[in-house]
Amino acid sequence: MLLRLRVVHPAIAVAGAIYLIVLSWRVLRRTETEETKAAGRRVFSLTILQVAAGAVNLGLLAPLPMQMSHLLIADVLWIAVVLMVTEVTATESIRHGAEAAAGGGDMELAIGLERRPTERGSSARHSSAS
Repeated sequence: MLLRLRVVHPAIAVAGAIYLIVLSWRVLRRTETEETKAAGRRVFSLTILQVAAGAVNLGLLAPLPMQMSHLLIADVLWIAVVLMVTEVTATESIRHGAEAAAGGGDMELAIGLERRPTERGSSARHSSAS
């Protein structure tokens, strides 16, 4: 099992790294707040560092100190991703809330809920017509 994982791990890691690099790059390009940009830069930098640590780990045939460093960077990267997503989500909800308040729009529309006609009103009309 571990031998198979040793073959699959680099492929999955490269795919995950590409995803995180693209995600953090999009966060950097599309946000205005400095806190969100800093979170994107952290994820971008830690992803590059993690890939480099993985390559060194492979090159040195996985000595224990390098394995532990690789795991530590992975944990810090995971925390950075969670913080980036939290920052982006908070920034977006504040922005949508401010747009709704400034424009006099409904908060349901600001958070992405759609208004649908209620069945109660239409069934009341049908029952009074019969």
